[in-house]
Amino acid sequence: MQRYSFFAPLWKSWTPGDLYRDLARNRRGAGVAWLLVLSLLIAVAGCVQFAQSLQLFQRDKLPAFVAQVSNISIHNGNVSTPDDQPVLIRDPEGEPGVILFAALPEATEVPAEYASVPVVLLRGQMVVHPTPTDARYFDFKDVKDLTVNRDDVSRWANLYIKFAPWIAFPFFWLFSFVFRLLGWLVYSLSAVMANRIYGAGLRYAALLRITAAAMTPAVVLALLLGIAGIAVPAQLEVLFFVTAVLVGLAVRAVAAGSKPPPTAVPPPLGFQ
Repeated sequence: MQRYSFFAPLWKSWTPGDLYRDLARNRRGAGVAWLLVLSLLIAVAGCVQFAQSLQLFQRDKLPAFVAQVSNISIHNGNVSTPDDQPVLIRDPEGEPGVILFAALPEATEVPAEYASVPVVLLRGQMVVHPTPTDARYFDFKDVKDLTVNRDDVSRWANLYIKFAPWIAFPFFWLFSFVFRLLGWLVYSLSAVMANRIYGAGLRYAALLRITAAAMTPAVVLALLLGIAGIAVPAQLEVLFFVTAVLVGLAVRAVAAGSKPPPTAVPPPLGFQ
């Protein structure tokens, strides 16, 4: 019968002791459910930070971007702006002269001075530069009538800021789980070696359960350091080493708890 609750590793996994013996002897499964919990903690923290960064952009930078937008229309596949003048959008806090978006209604090809601009609207197409040496072309021949103004850009940006963290959450969780899964398998090698060294005689599923629980302190420490904004040199390497050592110590604790106590030897005759 198990002694500890499902969430006990959050506070009991920091030292090798009874929790790991309980996991080895009284639990089933390999610990995948606990990996999902750890991944969920990381995903929630990542989405919160993502949402905060978007809110800072909304407050500090978005108004300056929106102020640079003029009416841009596409009629029967042709781009037009007020008086057919170029519309250029720059990062207000970036390097002077760096353009992020350009609408050039009089041009049919990207001029050399705009070759590094990420998005360029020409008379009949849009050119996207994912990298300075790569270009993707999107034709407007099927666009009959479309107009974009400042209010549209502001509304779309605010909608993105509102819903992007929720849309991104499943991907954060999936990426976090895959990363934890790979680490789990690597750390389990430490458990296998400790199992042989200390003669614990544990099955691989039990070793995986122990490994999953032993990953908890590193995840919690990483979350606390991230929340506090503390940068630790070589943090990933340090946490990896700590977790690998904790896995070995946990297996040793299970092995020690599995051995029967030494048999008392009666004293020789004449001595008490």
